[in-house]
Amino acid sequence: MRKRLTSDARRDKIIEAAREVFVKNGLAGARTRDLAEAAGVNEALLYRHFRSKEELFEAAVVSPLEEATAWLAQALPRVKDASFSDETVHELTRQHMLNTVRAMDVIAPLLGVMLFSDEVTASAFYKERVAPHLAELKRIMEAQLPLWQHRDYDTEMVIQSAFGAAWFRALNARFTGRPLDFEAEADQLTTLILDGLTSREQ
Repeated sequence: MRKRLTSDARRDKIIEAAREVFVKNGLAGARTRDLAEAAGVNEALLYRHFRSKEELFEAAVVSPLEEATAWLAQALPRVKDASFSDETVHELTRQHMLNTVRAMDVIAPLLGVMLFSDEVTASAFYKERVAPHLAELKRIMEAQLPLWQHRDYDTEMVIQSAFGAAWFRALNARFTGRPLDFEAEADQLTTLILDGLTSREQ
């Protein structure tokens, strides 16, 4: 007897199946019938979880990024000022980059589908979904700046650079057929970021 999926498990299955349909057909070309069929459900059940294919697309793309940011926002309040050492900064940065790389491994091609579609749609998606994510990261990072020793730097540029590097590395892995080593990627990206930011004694 087949085990009945919970509502959350069914929703996750729909999102996972939809990603492949969106990558293949784009947002405009993906039909709800195709999305439902890929997930093994009917359209009525699809609409019970998502009001539109646009809402499903946003869940498929944005949710992993929001989860990575939410982890960082929740982790930082647990760190006391006195324990905010270089080691703490390194570990928090590394874990966030690990979460980001894992998210990008799933959504990198979907970001491309959206951001390189027609300019009006792409601009709206970026402003409404990607930019707020980056702004929240900037807010989180700037709140911690007084707690550790660092060089002066452009917070926005660092965040955009880390985001772009994780995205490109995921795309490179996909197009070359070489799977990402998430731990190694997180280590390398953390080193690239922090070696440029950490204060060094002369």
